[in-house]
Amino acid sequence: MPTIGIEVDRLQWKGKEVVVREVGGSFGPVWSDYYKDAKRLLYLVDATNKASWASSAALFWEVVADEALREVPIAVALSKLGEPMSEVEVEDVDEEVSEFFRFSDYVERGFPIFHISALYQKGIERVLDWAKGDLFA
Repeated sequence: MPTIGIEVDRLQWKGKEVVVREVGGSFGPVWSDYYKDAKRLLYLVDATNKASWASSAALFWEVVADEALREVPIAVALSKLGEPMSEVEVEDVDEEVSEFFRFSDYVERGFPIFHISALYQKGIERVLDWAKGDLFA
């Protein structure tokens, strides 16, 4: 289910607090009000909902182009990937999303791409490590 509205969570991870501010796609026009003080930005894509990719990609390109985020590390999380999908299926979706979003156009930014599934609790630890600054620091 897509995020509607804004959710703020404070998580303790390996001795550090990580504040997660989830702002739904419907708030795209005002996202900059929420990420202007961000230390890191995680862009979440529902990898299984192809109907949402066009609007999500357009918002992603706006975010990446924002000068306020030029020095802010940005990562992409492809969500809802995991069981019951096979590893090959996940790789196929990863490739398809990467091509659609033109991630290769932004190689100089070096976006890490995470595969996550909240339902199956997969990939979340790597995202939190990245958010805390331990991964790719």
